[in-house]
Amino acid sequence: WRTGEITFHEFDMDGTFVQEFNIAGATCIRDMAYDGTYFYGSPASMTINIMDLENQTLIGTIPVTCAGITGVRHIAYDPELDGGNGGFWIGNWDELGAITMSGAQIYGNINPVVASLYGSAYDSWTGDGPYLWIFSQTGGAVLHQFKIATQTFTGVTHNCSDVPGFDDGIAGGAATYEDDSGLFVLLVNIQQDPNLIAAYELVITADPDAPGAPTDVTVTPDAGGALVTEISWVCPTLTWQGNPLPELLEMRVYRDNELIYTDFEPVMGGPGNYTDIDVPSSGLYDYRVVGYNSWGEGMPVVETVWVGEDVPAAVENLLMTADPQTWIVTLTWDNPTTSLHGGAFNEPIIGYHIVRSDGVVFELTGIATTYVDDTIPVAGVYYYTVQAYNSVGDGGTATSNIWWPPVNYIYEDFSCSFPPDGWYIDGLGQTNWSASTSNNAGGYAPEAKFSWYPSFIGVSRLVSCPLYSVGYDYCWLEFNHFVNHYGGSYFLKIQTTSNGGATWNTGWELEVNSNIGPLQENIYFTTPDIGSDSLRIAFTFEGDSWNINYWYIDDVFCESCGYYIGYISLNVELQGGNGNIEDVEVAINNQTFHPDSLGNVFLELWQGNYDISAELTGYFPAFENNVLIMCNDTTYVDIELHFLEPPFNLYFEIVAPHVVLNWNAPQTALYVTGYKVYRDDELIAETTELYYMDGNVPIGIHEYYVTAKYGEYESGPSNIIEVELTEADGMLIPTITKLTGNYPNPFNPSGAGRSPETVIKFSIKDAGYVKLDIFNTKGQRVRILINNYLEPDFYNIIWNGKNNIGKNVSSGIYFYKLKAGEYSKTRKML
Repeated sequence: WRTGEITFHEFDMDGTFVQEFNIAGATCIRDMAYDGTYFYGSPASMTINIMDLENQTLIGTIPVTCAGITGVRHIAYDPELDGGNGGFWIGNWDELGAITMSGAQIYGNINPVVASLYGSAYDSWTGDGPYLWIFSQTGGAVLHQFKIATQTFTGVTHNCSDVPGFDDGIAGGAATYEDDSGLFVLLVNIQQDPNLIAAYELVITADPDAPGAPTDVTVTPDAGGALVTEISWVCPTLTWQGNPLPELLEMRVYRDNELIYTDFEPVMGGPGNYTDIDVPSSGLYDYRVVGYNSWGEGMPVVETVWVGEDVPAAVENLLMTADPQTWIVTLTWDNPTTSLHGGAFNEPIIGYHIVRSDGVVFELTGIATTYVDDTIPVAGVYYYTVQAYNSVGDGGTATSNIWWPPVNYIYEDFSCSFPPDGWYIDGLGQTNWSASTSNNAGGYAPEAKFSWYPSFIGVSRLVSCPLYSVGYDYCWLEFNHFVNHYGGSYFLKIQTTSNGGATWNTGWELEVNSNIGPLQENIYFTTPDIGSDSLRIAFTFEGDSWNINYWYIDDVFCESCGYYIGYISLNVELQGGNGNIEDVEVAINNQTFHPDSLGNVFLELWQGNYDISAELTGYFPAFENNVLIMCNDTTYVDIELHFLEPPFNLYFEIVAPHVVLNWNAPQTALYVTGYKVYRDDELIAETTELYYMDGNVPIGIHEYYVTAKYGEYESGPSNIIEVELTEADGMLIPTITKLTGNYPNPFNPSGAGRSPETVIKFSIKDAGYVKLDIFNTKGQRVRILINNYLEPDFYNIIWNGKNNIGKNVSSGIYFYKLKAGEYSKTRKML
């Protein structure tokens, strides 16, 4: 939330981490809502993102119009809003309002009294609801209950300082959730610790007079390994709310949700037991004991046990030793004496699965405590997992220590464990380094990430595995990185050590006070450590970590080198335009050059990979990455720069008091991503269409031109046109309310040669609430264009053929209906 970047972390409901991912095009999210299909959220702005988290895509956005609301910080989905069509409760800080699914106002700002509102959640289960639960920072992290029917706070609050870690944190998002057992919970999180979520019980669907939980429940499998389980308990005497139990009709026992026993004559407070002799096979089972009466089943007690013969636990004291000359590895271990799941362990070990870190599998039969591997093929980082098994199945796994044969180069893309095998974190910030499923550094996900949190002042290093550099003069290091800056300044360094980190030497450093990249660095450096057989390199942060947001690193390649020289012959050509070839700026690994009058650049370079770029104002830049320069060889590279062609044939039509502009797309091989519209040299709009209507243009003479967007680059202007609006073009007060029609009709948002939009024209005689809707031939509303209070005026409303969630509707006949006071009129369009 500090940077506008959006990264999601998915967890199972038991808190197990599943994955991390980004959504391209989405801005940062403060709080989220879910309607059963999509997630919704906003960075406290007047635009809501529509997100498909399952497919990790941005579906679209919703513009918000709501009186008194300055942004969407907290958001909750309410299926009953807008007459059952659904909508959102939203607000920012001390604001609370409601909007439709398309962003139109339902309720303007309702003075909520409570301030610093961060998250909100919809609750339809609590009695006398529905309610909103709103998470506030006022007075600590406090939950407030809001009754929707009366639009008032009920006075019910809860201070979340009862949760360890919440007492000094900033309130965050909120959500409600229905458990499979009928338990309804409220979830909240604290901003200072994004891995800390609290769950509060809202409602249990058991009847208040249903039985409470039985006590002294024990589930005991047969110690000899037979498929038999003894279950015992003491029957409840209270309801689940703690009142005296009015009756107890049955005690029920379930195995994995299958009812296996019913006691039809239980005694409240009396003992109960059952012997399960029908367990189908060895394995883990959930046994559930629950009371039942006229008000239904009560609160259960669930115990999970292993029944039958069990598999071995993991081997112990697994150790790998290796000969650095022969690369022969010896594994030793102690065999387990207990089972993996706590069951009977009578079946002996009959073999082992041994898996090397490069995926090679070795099978060892019989009972053993040692294994020798003499098949290591190439240098790399190696470790082993050993898994004993018996006749029941595979047991637990143990992982050995790590060994890396001497190597003279390192390549790491962070696609395995983090830190990578043989790497470690040195100094402060032991938890600031992590793996990220993003690709912000410019490579492929995953990548390494240094985070500002928890903040510290000092040095933190991500240190590589050893690099063999005996007999070499320098190191060549290549890596992709991106610095997401926050404020102040700090240093990023490449450092080396050859004595295990007792001393560090700097080979490269960069003082940072703004964003950097994403870009690829190619660095040649020397330090006193080069020449050692135990050289390690480190990516070093030095300074106050509060000043950085994130440092992303990927695709690290480091090699020990001697002094080798090669050559590059570069030719640059300009395609279109009238630029000067000698003004082109060529960058080769951050060093700049200019071609001669023929567009040629010839240079002497060290052997290695280079990134090349060429730029000239008015042209789309060109890039050649990872160009290999070989010793005593010449590499030839040709680069073309394409002119950024502007749009042409700009013309206009006056639809008083609006000016409608049309133009032709530039004739270019480049991809045009959109257009910018200028009036009197000021940018007034950006669009992807070949059409724009400038609404309510002031009386007078105006100049218009349009430019083309090529990603982050912009062309020069189109032809400039002069438009004059006179008093005769000005707005008149309508004498009648009338739906005039639409133009053009037909229209086609996605068809070539057609207008991408249609303008619906109408007049309003008397001020009041006006609604303009689009319906299909089945009478289903597909778009709400207006649902607001309007003054008397002539109106021209654009429809672009999209429905309420931004999707193009199918071709066919549609109806548009205007309702204003007593006036109602419907017309047809194609």
